[in-house]
Amino acid sequence: MPDPDAYTKEFGYFDRNDKMNKNVFICGGGAEDPQYEKYYNGHESTLEGVKSLSERLNGRCMSVESVVYEGKYHVNYVKPMLKEYLEQNFPAGGTEN
Repeated sequence: MPDPDAYTKEFGYFDRNDKMNKNVFICGGGAEDPQYEKYYNGHESTLEGVKSLSERLNGRCMSVESVVYEGKYHVNYVKPMLKEYLEQNFPAGGTEN
């Protein structure tokens, strides 16, 4: 990879675009950092990445929400995260077809 830190600049997205007209949901598990510590190699941990990506995108997107599922690993929070996200963004009881 020519620039191993390209992810910290959103792979040049904002060099090509002024804004991201999307709602962004970023999440991580509070127990993931120690589990993957050996892979960070001086880069941000999972939770540091959640925070810094949220900060970088804030103001450039329509909406940025970040959630850390404390005490959870990826396999433990995906199901509740999807349920929470869908209920929040696509509530039941809408217009019937």
